[in-house]
Amino acid sequence: MGFRVVAPDIIGFGQTVRQPSSDSNNDFSLIIPFKKTADDVKELARQLNHAPLEELVKSGKLPNFGYQIQLASGQLEEAIQSRDQIRQLLNSLYGGMTASGLPGFDVKTGVHLDRLAQLDHTKLVSERMLDFYADQYARNGIHSTLNWLERTMIDIPVLFIAATKDEALPPAMSQAMDKYIPDLTRKSVDTRHWALWEKPEAVNLIIREWLEDRTGQQKSHL
Repeated sequence: MGFRVVAPDIIGFGQTVRQPSSDSNNDFSLIIPFKKTADDVKELARQLNHAPLEELVKSGKLPNFGYQIQLASGQLEEAIQSRDQIRQLLNSLYGGMTASGLPGFDVKTGVHLDRLAQLDHTKLVSERMLDFYADQYARNGIHSTLNWLERTMIDIPVLFIAATKDEALPPAMSQAMDKYIPDLTRKSVDTRHWALWEKPEAVNLIIREWLEDRTGQQKSHL
């Protein structure tokens, strides 16, 4: 379409600096803001009588968030260290399955570490692309990926494309997005979590039409 796209990495991803672990000897001025934010959110949830995530999962209210308990436990950071292990992890998240049809990841349990080495290559991402992702993550490990980011008001136009069959993040969970994104456009595609890989044409058409509507541009200009 002729647009120039700038896609900066989130801190801790790609080729950015690594966020320090809480048990490291790095500069505490970098650690404290993340710890303070986490403590504040925890205290706010307590005062609002919000049940802990573990209770919500066990009670059946949010069974699809079982994987987040694993992500927060430190289990993956301890088990996934090498570049090859990171590649196996990514392969599982992109839907890699064993020869007998067992998934490497499911939303209720998380990553099945005992199956990672047995997974066939995912059908969603090429070998070359998975190698690239693994190389990028291997620079700093997966610690930064598992950190929470502060939620805030977004005061720019936003297009949200929901994947109707996404078990990890079902569209119903986005109902409150309008509170934080006043200029929000909602669309959906009939896919699971990896919509861009499953139905790239449908997703790109939605993006194209939204951009044309927002910019008034009907033709590509390189």
